[in-house]
Amino acid sequence: MNLENINRADQESNIPHNLPRISIIIPFVQKMNTKTGFDYIVNAAVDNTEKELMKNYTENTVVQVVKKLHQVLQSLNYKTHNKSIGIFISPLTEKVYYFDYTTPAESNYKEAI
Repeated sequence: MNLENINRADQESNIPHNLPRISIIIPFVQKMNTKTGFDYIVNAAVDNTEKELMKNYTENTVVQVVKKLHQVLQSLNYKTHNKSIGIFISPLTEKVYYFDYTTPAESNYKEAI
């Protein structure tokens, strides 16, 4: 999709460009195999996202998408059999994707540096 199509889609959706949108990608890690580990990792990502939103928008502007985010969190499935998660929230919609992706092993990452 090129930039012209993206701009046209935004115009057609009538979502002002100054409203917050949330995109959270959480690569699968072994810790996510347990409910406790899953909750810890997801909540840490959400907390960081909320802090970033509050830096860039007023609380009144952020409240709608944050409420949607917390509603989506209630429906996340931690038994997704080693899947990474993509969470996308806008003022009009929310989407959750489970997909196959893992980060390279930490030891391999350190060796590459």
